[in-house]
Amino acid sequence: MLFSLNFQPLWTQNSDSAIYMQSKGNMGKYYAKLCEGQAIVYKLGYIMDKAGHGYTLIKMDTLNQENDTVYQGQNQTLKQAAEYALLTIHADKTKEIELDPYISPIKFNTDVNQAYFYKRWTALNQTFYQNYSLNGYSGANQFWAWEKLNQKEMELEQFSPYADSLLNHHFDSLSVQQEEYTITYDLLMAEMDHLSYDTLLSGIRKLVAGPDNRSRYFAAIVKAVSQQHPEYYFRLAEDLPEHKTDIFYSADTDKAVIKKLKAVPGHKAVKKEFFGQRRFEKYMVYESIFLTVAFVGLITWLIVK
Repeated sequence: MLFSLNFQPLWTQNSDSAIYMQSKGNMGKYYAKLCEGQAIVYKLGYIMDKAGHGYTLIKMDTLNQENDTVYQGQNQTLKQAAEYALLTIHADKTKEIELDPYISPIKFNTDVNQAYFYKRWTALNQTFYQNYSLNGYSGANQFWAWEKLNQKEMELEQFSPYADSLLNHHFDSLSVQQEEYTITYDLLMAEMDHLSYDTLLSGIRKLVAGPDNRSRYFAAIVKAVSQQHPEYYFRLAEDLPEHKTDIFYSADTDKAVIKKLKAVPGHKAVKKEFFGQRRFEKYMVYESIFLTVAFVGLITWLIVK
């Protein structure tokens, strides 16, 4: 029998050390740490993005030691065996998971800390986006931030306050910047009906001066200008040549708006460039549709043949 009251596993925990375990597989994983009469069980998920990948923390449970080989929690039981431990999840459908005890503390802590870091980043990033929906900050920066992080191998008890401090400072700094953008954006939008060009240019320069000029504050203002002040639109492209491409892409594409832009006198060179870009974009769309239809037709012909 694997389990018995007198059974002592080969990897019994010492009084002054911990045992680190993990389940097999790479996607959904369970990690467990046995220490000081408790087993802390971590359920990790796996996130994949074109910018990176890694673990994220789904759940953490604490199980209390009942005897030499059994740890019991509210809906989980962990039993030690000779070469592995068996974690039983008591739910609508009982699930049993084998845990391998032969994982290094460095590997264990790095994976669990990464999972904690990505979970906290996601939570703070969601709040940040709720407060500043027009920001241009990429949530995928979490992968870059993790790679740059030091002290990944600490125990989670030490790592979590360290990571919380860094993440709170990071998102607080971003929020200060977004507050400045929001004030400028709200002012320009509130005055859009009777906005002077000098006020527009001064304000929009504040939106593009930050480290991330992909911010949707800028694009939203330019779109409103194309709708309500077409006479300002090409002047912006001339006065902000380094952001001309962003200005062109931010115009409203409604036919009535484009008609008004065509009717704006002057600005011959920049108008030629703007409408030339629009013709090229339309050509690329039509070419993409043609190639897709041709490919589907070819496949259909081959199947029928």
